[in-house]
Amino acid sequence: MKVCVMGAGYVGLVTAACLADMGNSVACLDIDAARVQGLQEGRMPIHEPGLDALVQRNATADFMRPDRIALGMEHVGVGRAESAPQATHVPIPLMAQAA
Repeated sequence: MKVCVMGAGYVGLVTAACLADMGNSVACLDIDAARVQGLQEGRMPIHEPGLDALVQRNATADFMRPDRIALGMEHVGVGRAESAPQATHVPIPLMAQAA
């Protein structure tokens, strides 16, 4: 399955990495240029135990290549990368509200 995840934060990046680890081809978009550049260079923008190894393993296995992590989403839900139109699924992670 080809998936484009909108957002590379706590929900989106973990979702993208897990979907890639299950063998899906994953693209990930985010509006933060520094976050995108960091991910493309192998730096994790968040701390989640084991996430760095998961992302690295899937980048090496070609499921979540660094060139598929792109700047996008000028407006929520509108991708601005070439990989988004090719995706068969586009989940949009949302931050959960604290009760």
